[in-house]
Amino acid sequence: MEFAHVSLRADRSVRILHRGKRLLEGFDPDLVNQLSDKTQHLGPAIYLQSEVKAIEKCARGLQVHALVAGTEKTFEADLVVHGAGRVPDIENLDLTAAEVEAGNRGINVNDYLQSTSNSAAYAAGDVTASVGAPLTPVAGYEGRIVAANLLRRNHVKPNYLGIPTVAFTIPPVASVGLSEQSARERGLKFRTHREVTSSWYSAEWQRIAQGSRF
Repeated sequence: MEFAHVSLRADRSVRILHRGKRLLEGFDPDLVNQLSDKTQHLGPAIYLQSEVKAIEKCARGLQVHALVAGTEKTFEADLVVHGAGRVPDIENLDLTAAEVEAGNRGINVNDYLQSTSNSAAYAAGDVTASVGAPLTPVAGYEGRIVAANLLRRNHVKPNYLGIPTVAFTIPPVASVGLSEQSARERGLKFRTHREVTSSWYSAEWQRIAQGSRF
């Protein structure tokens, strides 16, 4: 979505192929719906429940082969941005020799970011199968946790509840803490509040700064 908004503001034609039923599934649905409406006004084609099968070079650039709602379709493009997430870069570490167990999401660690199969090994960041979000600040935070536990034995556990995440679209969307859905799943009592802030002076200033076209 971030690259799509950059391209749209450079007057490029954009098509978004998303495997899920809605965009940005990790964010609040109400906010994402507002962003989707704003995005569609800029002209991109958004295909939900679309699974990319292959990307090939062709005479005019690139061809993307995908299943869109169960139907095979081919799209031509000058540039393809792959945004399906990160893969832990651990293939060349020879973890088997060190008896460090890992899965598809990375090295298996306990609450102290210590390997579950080799107590002498710790891991942080995108190479771990921890519950932390795959964000650069989170990797740095986990690195500090690992250093503390190495120096003074296991005494610190990471706390991910207050870590924000942002999609830098226009308008941007952000979240921090539990989502409404997560709170309901935990059986928590809470109150929700929703407010449209488009009339706020800060929003008016941003709209003027971006120009009336956006």
